[in-house]
Amino acid sequence: MLLLCRTFLITIVLIATSASSLWAGAWMQQRHDIAEIEASLGFAGRFKVGVWSPIRVTITAGSQPLQGEIHIAAFDSDGVPVEHRWPHDEAAQIAAGESQTFVLPVKIGRTSSRIEVILESEVDGVASRSVWQAAVGDLGQPVLASQQLWLQAGELIGIQDILNQQRVQPDESSQLAQIDPSQLPDDWRMLEGVDRFLIVSGDAETWRKLSADKLAALDWWAKLGGQILLAVGADTEQLLSADAPLAHFLPGKYVGFEEERQTAELEKYAGKVTRLDRPGAPTLEIATLQDASGIALVQRAAANPTPLISVAPYGFGLIEFVAFDLNSQPIAGWDGRKPLLIKLLIGESEQQDYGIVSLAGQSAAHVGYEDLSGQLRVALDQFQGVHLISFLLIGVIVVGYLLLIGPGDYFLLKRYFPRMEWTWVTFPLFVLLACCASWGIAFWAKGHELRMNQVDVLDCDLASRVVRSTTWAHIYSPQTQRLNIQLHNQAPAQASDWKQILAWQGLPGKSLGGMDSRQSLATVQNPYYLADADDSVSLENLPIQIWSSRSLFGRGWATLDGEAPKPLTEISNQLLNGVIRNPTEIDLEDVYVFYGRWAWHFPKFPAGGVLSLSGKAGKNSDKVLRKTRVSDARDVSELWDRENTDIDRIMEVALFHESAGGRGYTNLIQRYQGFIDLSQHSQTQRAVLVGKSAEPVTQLQMTAVGSEEPLAPKTEHWTYVRLIYPVEPE
Repeated sequence: MLLLCRTFLITIVLIATSASSLWAGAWMQQRHDIAEIEASLGFAGRFKVGVWSPIRVTITAGSQPLQGEIHIAAFDSDGVPVEHRWPHDEAAQIAAGESQTFVLPVKIGRTSSRIEVILESEVDGVASRSVWQAAVGDLGQPVLASQQLWLQAGELIGIQDILNQQRVQPDESSQLAQIDPSQLPDDWRMLEGVDRFLIVSGDAETWRKLSADKLAALDWWAKLGGQILLAVGADTEQLLSADAPLAHFLPGKYVGFEEERQTAELEKYAGKVTRLDRPGAPTLEIATLQDASGIALVQRAAANPTPLISVAPYGFGLIEFVAFDLNSQPIAGWDGRKPLLIKLLIGESEQQDYGIVSLAGQSAAHVGYEDLSGQLRVALDQFQGVHLISFLLIGVIVVGYLLLIGPGDYFLLKRYFPRMEWTWVTFPLFVLLACCASWGIAFWAKGHELRMNQVDVLDCDLASRVVRSTTWAHIYSPQTQRLNIQLHNQAPAQASDWKQILAWQGLPGKSLGGMDSRQSLATVQNPYYLADADDSVSLENLPIQIWSSRSLFGRGWATLDGEAPKPLTEISNQLLNGVIRNPTEIDLEDVYVFYGRWAWHFPKFPAGGVLSLSGKAGKNSDKVLRKTRVSDARDVSELWDRENTDIDRIMEVALFHESAGGRGYTNLIQRYQGFIDLSQHSQTQRAVLVGKSAEPVTQLQMTAVGSEEPLAPKTEHWTYVRLIYPVEPE
């Protein structure tokens, strides 16, 4: 009987598994001879919501060859369907009985929604369309915008145990996806949701076989704000030596391996007194670098110093370098390995801030967001000339209307008219009067002009010659309409070959309108389109309801022409010596230069102008960002107001969130668009200048669908420019 029961249960499990696999997707409409279709989202079954991720679609042709264009349809954060349309070179051409895999970028706006794979073709003027649909949860595990997604190539023993022991809330934990380097996409946009890439003793042969497009995608992702942890291993020679695929990520030139016997600094960094050179353990071998850059967290104590652990800037990204093998002896058997990994991977500040965030949870839920991007979103949704109608005013209108059609109508007829039958005339007049009054109040409150609030951030890394732009735009429409919108850069003339992407902007969290919300989807049925042409993504047929707004987010990137400037010089106590020039054509005002723990203020910095830092005293950067003042002989910082809608104040802290104290100061995280924070760059031999501009650096060109006449919304804009200058020791 036990054997029969066991067999029965196994059969049920197999049937259930087969059924779930079978119903992972279904045809909604099939007009092509497709034998099979498979799809997966993200990396190793994990994808991040609210950002660009890869979708892998494998199509097997039936008895007839297939030819057509592949589109991906999903829902944005507002629950409106959006179709991703890619260039014609992504068209499918599959021979009969053969299979072909396509990797395309897609942006998922809801953790609980569906996705469609669409194949369109036209033969002899006859259009055919096949639609395959599946739930996003069946194609991959959603990673929340408040969480971090880490990729790992190679093996790092014990990393999952480290992540499981994070002292953070479940919706802020880091998720790990183990991948093979060959699974990297050939477009950096599909890596946008990756917060960190761990490369540990990877397969050197696989890395060497990667195409130039995949290596270029990884390179651009890192330069535009990605973070790479690069640890040496058995295949270091093949990966990091000259002309190797990962050599350019090194913060220096790889020389070779040497034995290191003085490990006291490494033991101190890990917080352990147990020595590495214990009896029976082999000597620690380290990879030595020549002309190392960045900051050495642990440095070799020798006549020829080389970093054991270091952090170096790479464009707007960071490279964390570990010069020894974390998986082999003597590190593998050392009791300091675990605390060392915790410090490398998680850091002390994140663990210490857990209690502060827990206390702030109720307040974050009250304001409807828990990420700093949510506060910026609320602030951008405040339009000049557009007023919210209070519930008190609505109550007054309702009570007044009831009094008017009830006792008001009765006493009017009783006193001034001989017959009560006249109510058949007065009652409709009162109803019409109330409707006109309500419409007039609404028209006064909501306005009749197309409006837009826009925030631009232009970042220029003068050493690597990389420039990027970031745009947040909220559009308010006084009528129901559909718009075509394109993003154009008007940044410095020295930058060439601009590329840009424009899409919707999401709200992290479970509150109303959040990407993790379980509320019903929008009633808009006809999709709008994300159209990709010439490496630029624009919006087509975007719907906006009457008296409502849409939140958009755009990114641009290019390469600066010319040569890198002469580095500034760091003298004693992290003070700077030298002059900085404004290489842009933008006049800046209210300028601050951040380096280390210091900040210097300048009222103006004209285009082509020069500022001298020599002999100039600075202020503490955290005091500047917190607006600290002296009161009763002690420093008092301005408290952060989570309901504040002052965009200048929000951006001041968002651009240097960690320098201001991070979540310990704002009680908000900055995970959704954390790449905008350049706090760590001011700590890694880079001076970061930030100033305000009176003119935007990007322009949104929009037209109404069916019209070629450009629309000119009434726009309020805020523009911030950051210039990163290299610094070298005296």
